[in-house]
Amino acid sequence: MKKKSDKKNILYVKKFFKEASLPEYMLKTDVGLDLKANESIVLKPLEQRTVRTGIAIKIPDGCVGLIRDRAGIVSKMNVHTAA
Repeated sequence: MKKKSDKKNILYVKKFFKEASLPEYMLKTDVGLDLKANESIVLKPLEQRTVRTGIAIKIPDGCVGLIRDRAGIVSKMNVHTAA
């Protein structure tokens, strides 16, 4: 039986713009990091757009990166991610 490694996964992030925000936990109890847009856009009803973050993330081997809806933006604005 293989022993599970004790090393921690490191998330590498590259900023393409000085003003781009790094992923961060907003609350101590969060299980996922929050991403922020690096641009302001206005969506028309039913419009779909790609929104840039200004960063690139290298997901560690054996891990998965998922982009999920935030509960607040879904309930207030009915905006969903498709990632």
